[in-house]
Amino acid sequence: TGKCINTLEGHISPIWKVKIAPNDKILVSGCSDSSLKLWDISSGNCLKNLDEHEDSIFGIAFSHDSKILASGSKDKIIKLWDTNTGRCIKNLTGHRGTVRSLAFSQDNKNLFSGSTDSTIKVWSIDNGECLQTIKGHNSRVRKIALNSNDTLIVSCSDDQTIKLWDANTGECLKTLQGCSHWVVSVTVSPDGKT
Repeated sequence: TGKCINTLEGHISPIWKVKIAPNDKILVSGCSDSSLKLWDISSGNCLKNLDEHEDSIFGIAFSHDSKILASGSKDKIIKLWDTNTGRCIKNLTGHRGTVRSLAFSQDNKNLFSGSTDSTIKVWSIDNGECLQTIKGHNSRVRKIALNSNDTLIVSCSDDQTIKLWDANTGECLKTLQGCSHWVVSVTVSPDGKT
């Protein structure tokens, strides 16, 4: 119907990102004032205030079981949060620029990140180690996406390209060119064919 069913209020600065958890029970909002809020979708109540970042939030992803929230910031840090307690359980450091995009593997064992430092990184959720750094873009990575079986990473960049990467080896399989400006978003269809 297009009818507004709820308005969630509580941030005092611009909201850069919102994401609904896979369980459809909570959503997160990330703000320019470095804060995140977890919201109960059915009631509209704020469940948790997460305020350990030191700069604007640009990347948000939920694990597929909705138990972990990953947030990426202009402070160059990725934080992993327990969505039940709101506690930060890990800090992932290694990017040299704003973390703009995040995606969990289907098994929730790895996290992929894209940054303004022009790289994509693969992280172990268990120990927080960077498993791989993928290089190939000539400017900031705006968005990354994974296919449904985690074999392909798709990234887009301010270098006006979209790149397809082998998720296991980090090898660039294809570069799609032809855009006349920044490419700011990509997604992969559920069947992984487009």
